Amino acid sequence: QQQRLVFRGALVDDMRTPSFYNCNNDTCMHLVRHVTRDVLAEVITKEGLKANCMYCHKAGSQFDARPLCANCFSRDANPESVMMTAGDLTIGRTTWRDLLKIKVQCFNCQKQGPAAIGFLCMQPQDDGHNCVSRRERRLQNTYKGTGEEELQATMNRHYGYAHAGGMQDTVAV
Repeated sequence: QQQRLVFRGALVDDMRTPSFYNCNNDTCMHLVRHVTRDVLAEVITKEGLKANCMYCHKAGSQFDARPLCANCFSRDANPESVMMTAGDLTIGRTTWRDLLKIKVQCFNCQKQGPAAIGFLCMQPQDDGHNCVSRRERRLQNTYKGTGEEELQATMNRHYGYAHAGGMQDTVAV
């Protein structure tokens, strides 16, 4: 099961009827992707990096996967001053599981180790500016380099964010 329904910010139970949630004709539900271990073998594509942005609230925003220093990320230093020393992060060739093998050399802390991977919104806004997350270097979600379970949880947070918080209960007409 790789899809989930969200209503008012909560996961919809498969065993409940729409009337349980007081749904009617103008009810707004969000279909989000649920990541299972099988997904880790998928090749990362540009299309596969699209998700709903929690900063600009654009549905289907394009994201970029950024290698980071896990050590500097945990200390609020600039985690992006890294050079990859092992692994591959080539869109269209790298699998999600391959992210576990990426190693970086950090120019801030001078340490070498597993990479953290951050997801940065690259979606242009209607006013021509970048998403606030890109301007302020806020990453939507970050895999901290600790293993498959954490990568899967990070992907579920990334794909599971319902557009505009999923808090609205009706469709604006």
